[in-house]
Amino acid sequence: MATKHGLGRHIEFLDAEERTNLVRSSTAAAALTVAASVWSKVSYALFLLRISSSGCTQWTKNGILGIIISLNMMLPVVTTTFFISCRPIEKNWRPEAEGTCWHPQVKVHMAQAIAEHGGVVPSLLRADKNSIFRRRGSRLGVPPMEDYMELANSA
Repeated sequence: MATKHGLGRHIEFLDAEERTNLVRSSTAAAALTVAASVWSKVSYALFLLRISSSGCTQWTKNGILGIIISLNMMLPVVTTTFFISCRPIEKNWRPEAEGTCWHPQVKVHMAQAIAEHGGVVPSLLRADKNSIFRRRGSRLGVPPMEDYMELANSA
């Protein structure tokens, strides 16, 4: 069924209808991929918040919660840009249609921004001196972050 709609063939070898179907499904897949990435980061942040709740400062906990909330607020904005970047919306998957579109890099930069935003959580935990990842004798059975930093610096 997927190859019937153009998946697996180069876009140059697709007729107009197959190309439209392929781009439409690719746009939906891109939006769902961003959503899955955000929910994965939120899940990771909640996990870190849970396992480090006894050792983190209130500032770190509030920072992680702020990131979780902001990721969930940014998600609808970023995923909506995949569909509203052209006017009329049909021009997203039918380039020959009349209308205008934003610069294609807008969608790329929005997706990168939300991906980088989630990377702040581990940095917050590393910065917190009381974090479970900084203390010797971690309950998790893994060396604290300091050991990994020493190993990286010695290489």
